[in-house]
Amino acid sequence: MSHMILCRHQTKSQKGFSLIETMITLFVLTTGLLGVAASQGIAKKSAYESNQRTLASFIAMDIAERLRLNRQELISSPEQYAVDSVVTSALSIVTPRCSACGQAQQREKDLLHWAALLQGQQVVQDTRAIGGLKQADACIDYDTNNGKVLIVISWTGRQSLIDGATDSNNFEKKCGTSSNERRQLILRTLVKDA
Repeated sequence: MSHMILCRHQTKSQKGFSLIETMITLFVLTTGLLGVAASQGIAKKSAYESNQRTLASFIAMDIAERLRLNRQELISSPEQYAVDSVVTSALSIVTPRCSACGQAQQREKDLLHWAALLQGQQVVQDTRAIGGLKQADACIDYDTNNGKVLIVISWTGRQSLIDGATDSNNFEKKCGTSSNERRQLILRTLVKDA
């Protein structure tokens, strides 16, 4: 009788997981979780780059619209409006205090406004501007013969790829700091006398 009991225990199927099955499951699960974590990092970088490009596009459109609104000043004094560096030009301007500004004062206000947008001064946290583009500048070129305006927004991205101005003309290459992180957005528009 005791022999019969032993036989029953030996023929009984085992239940549960073996150590190898558990280790394989943990390996597959860990690999999947690491993949999800890596994709989160890539998505975050892509979202940042996309946000920067959207902001650069907004600033370029703002520059184009303000140039159109004050086109008489652009046409009469192109060297004052069409500048190689908006940020550098704004450093020498004192904010005009006028309620009904003339064209020259409006030009100064525009340059100050664009520099503030580029530097992110519209979003401040703990007295630090955080809403702009990293190491950004804008360059504006105006062709007095045909009224064409070239607006270049240049900034520094987070990843090292290729220089955003490698295949560009000399004006575009001079805008911003040359590096493999440089990004550029170029807008061409027409501003003529109405």
